[in-house]
Amino acid sequence: MTFPARAPAYVGVPPSSAIWQPVAQFVEAEIQARSGLVGKVEKLAVNAAELSGYYRLTCNDESRFFVKVVADSAVWSLREADRIAQWLNSQGILVSYLLDGFPKCFADGTCVLVYHYIDGEYVAPSERALKNLGLRLAHLHKAFRELPWEHEVRRRGLSKHRKLTELLAKVKSGSVAVPSDVAALLIEEVELDLLDVLLVDPQVIHGDLNLSNILICTSSDEIAFLDFEDTYCAWLSPKAELSFVLERFAMSPTDEISLGLARALLGGYFAEYDGQFCNAGASLTNMLRALSVRSLLTLVYVHQVGTWSVPAVEWSKFIRSYRQACSRLSLLRSIQEEFTGLN
Repeated sequence: MTFPARAPAYVGVPPSSAIWQPVAQFVEAEIQARSGLVGKVEKLAVNAAELSGYYRLTCNDESRFFVKVVADSAVWSLREADRIAQWLNSQGILVSYLLDGFPKCFADGTCVLVYHYIDGEYVAPSERALKNLGLRLAHLHKAFRELPWEHEVRRRGLSKHRKLTELLAKVKSGSVAVPSDVAALLIEEVELDLLDVLLVDPQVIHGDLNLSNILICTSSDEIAFLDFEDTYCAWLSPKAELSFVLERFAMSPTDEISLGLARALLGGYFAEYDGQFCNAGASLTNMLRALSVRSLLTLVYVHQVGTWSVPAVEWSKFIRSYRQACSRLSLLRSIQEEFTGLN
């Protein structure tokens, strides 16, 4: 596979909390048999056919495990993700990683992976929580600077960037069929070199810090980062990832609230991380526009190769993100001005 093109765990915006549902007795027995663990089995309420999906298994001693049942074609990327998670764990970053002996593959073409379970909740949009998130994100980015195999991520990341830029050119030339609203945006409003702003001072980053991939531990304020399946080719500016987190966690309908949340997030981050937020060539607005375009182009790639069926809500989600970056210029300028030139 050229680069990750996974179907999202959640379509559209994830729920405010994970919903675990009871499973049929035969499913529970199958998960227990394949994992080698005995206990209560619940399934995460997301779209997953038949046995495939995400499970929580609670043993009699109350120890918990996160169980993935996936097609064997997904195992390479999951192994690579776990290699990264194991290394981050050794650097003091809280992550979930595979138990020894997994993955286990079966004759029906599925594999089972069992992870240490982290009991936590999604990050709520409060100034205290976002300051903590900014601090922990800085720790993650600083750890990634020392990743021993960063040259592999760099090679894959630059290849992905080149292919997406080439795909943008094809869309703009009319040689690739996409939904009409997507075509109008990419052809009429997007500069061919827009994606280059994401490569200002690049390094290894997480690559997919959506709401569902960050948890606050129930027993503490510790932040846990999950799902490193995109990291193996995530060679981008850390400020691009920071911009993405700001968009997902700090952009409320009200500018005043958004500015307060952004100050908390960026203040926590820049208390630990060196450098400045953005410069004139890589403005926060252009960072956010480029991130939305990058996501749309990934969907175009999926649409072309038929990896999975792209629902309309996914196209509209990133068009809406692009429009927000264009329509809230005053707010984004205020955030940028406040956090440019620090340190």
